[in-house]
Amino acid sequence: MARDGFDIGKAGQKLLVGIKTRHPQWEPRPAEQVGFHVWHESGPRAVAGDADKLKHVADGQLVAEAKAIAAKADFLDGDNWQALCLANPDRALRGLDAAAEAGDWPVEFWEQLLWSRTAYSDPDTETRIAQLLLRWPTETFSNVSAAASSWLNERVKTLPDDLLWPLWDKVADASLTEAPENAEAEDA
Repeated sequence: MARDGFDIGKAGQKLLVGIKTRHPQWEPRPAEQVGFHVWHESGPRAVAGDADKLKHVADGQLVAEAKAIAAKADFLDGDNWQALCLANPDRALRGLDAAAEAGDWPVEFWEQLLWSRTAYSDPDTETRIAQLLLRWPTETFSNVSAAASSWLNERVKTLPDDLLWPLWDKVADASLTEAPENAEAEDA
């Protein structure tokens, strides 16, 4: 900001001088590299969902009911599906499995399951997630490929090769399919 002529105030100038004094070799990035390339949020969220709101719902109806609750929910009600993914990812998968059988692949719900780092109780959950991701319709897989890639990276040593490598290929194909679109957007 200082390089671009913005007034960073006395405190900002003092901080900048302090950094340069402690680290004389430090220089700002070249102008073409300036900016936030990845914005990441971490830490606890103040608004939490309630997995108990889905407690008495049959596994086959979980996704539909979670969608219905979310559609009626106020922002401060939290995210009950995320709460379920954190409390019981095995059950969340059973709901997503039933939805997939009906042709419903809700990206947001899958992302929350894939980003959850809660340990699975059912030894078949990891394998079933990989199987379902491999069945995901190709034309929309890129919508979930970033979460799938992160999930897959955590399971490189535990998934069998007959699931691991085809799923890596699917993630790579989704990434390569998106590349020309991104290149065109950058050229514009």
